[in-house]
Formats: sequence, C-alpha cells, structure tokens
Amino acid sequence: MKRSHWRRRGPRLFWGALVAAVALVNLMPLLWMVFSSLKENRDLQAGTLGFSRSQSRVVALLPRREGVLAGTDNGDIHLMRLESQGLVVRGTRAMGSWGAAYSLQEESLWVLSGEDGILLMDAGSLSERKRWSIDEIRQAFVDRLPGGVWADLTPGSVEASSILSVGEQVFATFRSKGFPGVIALDRKTGGLRFLVFGQELPFAIDQFLDLGKGRVAMVGDKGVVLWQTSNSRSTDQFLWGQDLPAERSALVVALDDSLLLCQRNHAEVFSLPGRKVVRTLDTASGLRGGKILAVTADERRIWFGTASGIYGIDRRAGAVQATQEDSLDLLPVEHPVGNAWMSSGVLGVAYSGGRLWMGGGQGEIAMGRIAGPLVMERDGRLPQGERTIRLENYRDLWQKMDFGLFLRNSLLISLAVTFLSVFLALFSAYALARLRFPGKEAFGLATLATQAIPGVALLIPLFMTFLWLQKSSRETKWFGEAGVQLVGTWWGVTLLYSVFFVPFSIWILRAFFQALPRDLEAAAQLDGCSSWGAFYRVVLPAVRPGILVTGVYVFLSVWDELLFAWVLTAEKTYTVPVGVRLFAGNYQTRFDLMMAAATVATLPVLAMFFLLQRRIIAGIAPGLSRR
Repeated sequence: MKRSHWRRRGPRLFWGALVAAVALVNLMPLLWMVFSSLKENRDLQAGTLGFSRSQSRVVALLPRREGVLAGTDNGDIHLMRLESQGLVVRGTRAMGSWGAAYSLQEESLWVLSGEDGILLMDAGSLSERKRWSIDEIRQAFVDRLPGGVWADLTPGSVEASSILSVGEQVFATFRSKGFPGVIALDRKTGGLRFLVFGQELPFAIDQFLDLGKGRVAMVGDKGVVLWQTSNSRSTDQFLWGQDLPAERSALVVALDDSLLLCQRNHAEVFSLPGRKVVRTLDTASGLRGGKILAVTADERRIWFGTASGIYGIDRRAGAVQATQEDSLDLLPVEHPVGNAWMSSGVLGVAYSGGRLWMGGGQGEIAMGRIAGPLVMERDGRLPQGERTIRLENYRDLWQKMDFGLFLRNSLLISLAVTFLSVFLALFSAYALARLRFPGKEAFGLATLATQAIPGVALLIPLFMTFLWLQKSSRETKWFGEAGVQLVGTWWGVTLLYSVFFVPFSIWILRAFFQALPRDLEAAAQLDGCSSWGAFYRVVLPAVRPGILVTGVYVFLSVWDELLFAWVLTAEKTYTVPVGVRLFAGNYQTRFDLMMAAATVATLPVLAMFFLLQRRIIAGIAPGLSRR
C-alpha cells in the first residue's frame, strides 16, 4: 500500500521540488538585492555577510560623581559606574538616532537628535522627563520668521548636532546643510524661540562653548559670536580670516577668556580680550601624536587626544613641552590581558574632579588619575549596539538623490518608446507578412541587418549628428530661436530608442502575423468588413498576445538601458540606470543606496509580470491564444 502510494505521488513531489528549486535559484539575485539594500554601506564594502552591530563610537563623555555618561554616535547613552572590577555599564538608553548631541547640567541630561528633537532626561535613571519634537521646533521657526525656508531636517541629513545648557537657557543647532539658525529654549517656561540666520546672528552656527559668567561662544562657518544669556544679545564677533586665523578650525575649545583653535596637527590659543593668537602648539613645540581628535583642559594642563595616545601640555605660555608624566601612549602601553587599552585612538576626552575620562571608536572607556603623574586606573567597554537593519536607506534614496525624477523619466521614456515602436512596427510587420510589393525581401533583410550592428558603434556618430542638427536648426531658425534640442531632452532619447527598437519589433510581430490563417481575414471580408476593418476587428485581437510580448520586451530594454542614456540625457532627464550610476563617486561609493535603488526600480517590472503573466505566456507559447 505504501509502495503504491509513493509510486503515485513520488513523481509529483519530485517535479514540484525541482520547480521550487529552480524558482529559488531565479529569485536569489532579487532576494540578495533586497537583503543588501538593508545593510550598512561599510558592511557591503567589507564583504560582511550578515548585519553587523554598531561599534558604539564615543562622541560625548559627561562626568558624574560616581562615573560617567557616555554618548555614542548611534544615539545610545550608557551610564558607567566606577566599581572595584572596573568601569561597569549600569544603565543604557537606546535613542536609535544618528548624529545625536548631549549636554549635562547637574542631574539634567539634554539630548538633541534629528529624529526626536530635544529631550530632557534624568541623568541618574536615564528616564525621559520632557520632549520638544521636531514639529514644535519647526513651528517656533515659522512663528519667528513666517516667510523663512525651513531646512528638510531628517535624521539622514544630520551629520552631527550641538546642544549646550547654560543657566536657564538651552541652545541647540543641527550641523545640517541649510539649517536656518539656533534653537533657544527657556528652561523655566519651556518655550522655544529661534535666533534666525541673518538677523540676531550674522552666520550659521554649529558649535556652542560655555565661557562662564553667562557667556556663550557660538562657533559658525564664518566666525565666532559671543552671546550674553542675561540680555540675549551678541556682545562681540570674530570672523575667520580677519580677527581669527584664515583656516576654519575643525575643533574649538573654551579656555577661560581664550579659545583653543585646533587643526589636524596643531593648535592656537586665541585671546578674546586681546583679539589675537597668543600661543601656537604644534609638533615643534611639544604637541605630538598625530591628528588631534579630542581636547579638554583642567586647571593646569591642556589634554590632547590623538590616534596614538593622550598628551598633556602645561597651560602656561612659557611651558610648551609635554612631559613623560603627562603623556600616555596607546600602542606601547598594553592592558594586563595583553590588548592595547584603546586601540582605535582617543576620540573623546573630558576632565572632572581630578579624573581624566577617555573614549574610543569601538566603545572603549578609560579613566586616569592626574593628581600626580597621569595613571590609568580603570577601563571598560560599552556594549555593542543592535544589529543595524537600515530601512533608512530607502528614505535616503529619495532625500539625498532626486530618485523620484529618475523614476518618472524612465517611466515616461519607456512608455513612449514602447507605444511608438509597437505602433509603427504593427503596420510594417503586417505589410511584410501579408502584402506583396517591390523590394519586400530586401526591406525585410535590411531591417534584420540593423540588429547585427553593435549599438556602441553608433553612439559617437549619433551624438555628433544630434549636435549638428541642434546647431543647424539654431542657425536656420526653422524651429524658432532655440532650434531643435535633442541632447538633454527626454523626447530626443525617446526618438533614438524608437529607431532602435522598431526593426526588432517588426520581426517579432511578423512571425505572429504569418502564423495567423489568411482565411480569418477572408471570412471577415465576406461578412462585409473592409481590409482595414478586418485588420482592426479580426487581426489585431488575434495577435494581441504578440503585441503584449513585444511591448514588454521593448519596455524592459529601454528601462535597463544605460549607455545611450548616460550620453544623451542631462540632469533633468536622467533615467534610473543613470541615477543609480551616480551613487558611485570619486570619493565614496554608496553600495547600500545602489541596492535600494535597484530594488525600487525592479518593482514596476515585477508588477507588470504579475499582472500580465498569463497573456505573456500565451504570447510566448507557439501558435495563437485560444479561448
């Protein structure tokens, strides 16, 4: 019984499994494309198979009495406490927003992000007290400047942020292109107002420094503004290249009445009252260790965090050398277990109460005592972040590139070429299949011969021809002063594609017309139809599957074509293949956005096949579609 059962069902199961395996193999490229579109770009570049965890790169260290609050660039906040076994994580708040900024004032932790807006949190429990959303911030800007243009502020467009709580005010800004000004929040009332670009402030601000006594230094793209919180007015300003050094400083730190302006491998102390540089620190004057990554200062020294260690230099103008006791090299000094204690370099540094806190690019945290010589006492490591599934890639696809325009251009051009090619090919194919006229065979062979010429061989001649036609039409003024514009217009590409695909469409449709019995047309004419009536009422419905197959072939060919579109289109007429190609640049290649764009571009094709699959199969199958 069992044997006969498997004998009957065995072949069916075998062929079903074989069909499923073939379908899976064909779906693998599409599934891999979707999978890759959800990954980090660095994972694709490194060839990582799965979704990696974020490395908890430390961007802010906020010392507290019992430990430190460590903020990471992926928006996670960790409360680390000093314990006998080292620095231990005793609390974590996952914000899930890149480009976050932090400011600590007593037990109030202020967080700024492009996704959540401004958050007031308890520094001990990391619980949220209050939130000011992006919509509220936007409304404050509209109330302040109704005719102003609000930046399209999204998490993907915010590279970094800056927030500072001073007294009863909180200042915040986004380091995002086109952000309109500075957010000012009153801690007592909770009200928001804007210091708008071009009015209170002469330029865009991207960093805040507390100078004490209610003074705030606002660092921007054109200089520094000194702001007095008591009367909410600017008291002075210093411009890059005039009052300040000509080169825009990448990192600025407050030193009482001075600013420490840090470049890649040197720093300058700028006196605000004297309005001049009073000291220069570079490799010749004691600063060593390579690129400056982080800076802080205590009562006696300035501490520079670099890729190779932490180095302290006396704040007195006469002392310039970093002594051995004020330095700690990363690579030679190893942890007792044998690993470098901060292999990625000192990216964050903060001072409080005789303790120097240091943070690295892979979640390393260390604490050193500086009552005497600098000695590292405790260290620890932040937990890795969650596995990053980047649904934001699809958002960035539309926001960072004009992908909607590319999609619209491809759709318009593909539909226009499909209609023109099939429409013109119908009559030519019918004439070749049914009529007799001089040169019929030569015309058919010539049509077929055009497909033997590689398209790349025609690219330059056609491009030169288009330019010549544009120039001639402008000179003769047959079509107005502008002439005929072929390069950079969507209809010029449409005309060219139609010329390419009409010959092949003719040969596909000719086979369908030839397979159609002549008796059908004769019978229609006996019933009173004219030749055109028989063609319209009988022939076209009979070859509808062939028309559909031809149209699908032309549409897909135009949709995927890159070479001619790359040469003949312009910024406003780029198609999807050209737009995807733009994600590969001279300095960065966004494979993640490429995969997201390819996934979105595949959706119209899949929708077409799902809707028309039965008719396509009927057209591909031999013979005519029978009902």
